[in-house]
Amino acid sequence: GCMRPTLEHAVASLTARGLTVWDGFLAPDVASSIRAEVLGFRERGLFKPAGIGKERQLHREIRGDSVCWILPPVDDDGDELLRSSPRLTVLHEALLGLTRVLSERALVNLSRIEMHAAHFEPGGRYLPHLDRRSGTSGRVFTYVYFLNPSWTRRHRGALRAITPMQKLMAPVMNRLVLFHTPEVLHEVMVTTVDRFAVTGWLGRG
Repeated sequence: GCMRPTLEHAVASLTARGLTVWDGFLAPDVASSIRAEVLGFRERGLFKPAGIGKERQLHREIRGDSVCWILPPVDDDGDELLRSSPRLTVLHEALLGLTRVLSERALVNLSRIEMHAAHFEPGGRYLPHLDRRSGTSGRVFTYVYFLNPSWTRRHRGALRAITPMQKLMAPVMNRLVLFHTPEVLHEVMVTTVDRFAVTGWLGRG
């Protein structure tokens, strides 16, 4: 289909540079519906403050988001949210397609997707970090799918890659960012408005 050239570009960029940005990842109406599903999770009180480190301790000055797990890292029956969210299922299927291509090109067997929704309230940020704590060595690529319509520069909240490359990425609606989990040091800059994303990892089983 018409996705191929963008897919080829994304995979080439990811394998060459360890990071890629894909704008317009899904159809606009699907993106809007995913946002609505995620906002619904918030209304149902499903978001919990995110911790850091193996003990998942709360340090809001370091990491200020709340998360709602959609596909947890453990193999249990934790996919009810995904099964009851038809538009998030479309995102999941697109990511599965991506894992198939990446498995072929990057010569790594990707068989697992972790997924959660993340919400930063105004003033929230996440200081520079690697997405790698003990017990998560199977994570190969990090993905972030942004859900923020009408985003402007004064809203801030960019995703900033620090090493091995420097890149500032605005959290604009329907943008997918993918990067190599073990090596890309990154941060979420302070946001001035509510900031939503669906994020997680493509990894080995």
